[in-house]
Amino acid sequence: MRYVAEGLRAGYKKAEENLREKYKEWKKAMNICWEEYLREVLKNPMTGLWVKEVARVLLASPEGKEASSTQKKV
Repeated sequence: MRYVAEGLRAGYKKAEENLREKYKEWKKAMNICWEEYLREVLKNPMTGLWVKEVARVLLASPEGKEASSTQKKV
């Protein structure tokens, strides 16, 4: 059971890392804020379940809201 929990944590951690890394590309290409990016990720039918779960958690967190309000569109 411990291995399952460790695997889940690792999977969600990797999903969050991927979200954050890909945001850099999206921001550069689309001039999009963090919150908008997370919403777009959630709408994308090709987005994996773990990434969607992480995106929902991030959107609901203060970090998700603060990041979008403090980021300036260039």
